[in-house]
Amino acid sequence: MSKINIERVNQFISEMNEALKSVKSILESSTEDIIQNKMQLDILKYNLIIAIQATIDICYHVSGKLGMAPQSYKDCFKNLTELGIIDKYLSKRLEDLAGLRNILIHLYWKVDNALVCKTAKENLDCFPLFVKSLAKLDV
Repeated sequence: MSKINIERVNQFISEMNEALKSVKSILESSTEDIIQNKMQLDILKYNLIIAIQATIDICYHVSGKLGMAPQSYKDCFKNLTELGIIDKYLSKRLEDLAGLRNILIHLYWKVDNALVCKTAKENLDCFPLFVKSLAKLDV
């Protein structure tokens, strides 16, 4: 089993944090104002995709390096729970965010912009909690 590449993980964290700066800035506005401003809404969605994808990329890297290659995003976060890196509650929230990412990228159905804003506001704390949980790794 090969070693976790901490430089790679840190690069993903850096990309996530940079995207979250834009997300947080936009979320200072009301949901109505964000929805009415297409540029703000697009920036919000794009940066959410970047931040969520960074957690997925970290998850796949860590899970794989620790011998639990995931079959899906949900499996990936569940693997980190089984490995004792994140708790079940955070795992579920990250799984839900991965689902939001899929909706935003693949436009499975008409995207509910109010729900995107609500989900982003309610789950911003997932990202620093995830990063904090990574400190449990012995790298």
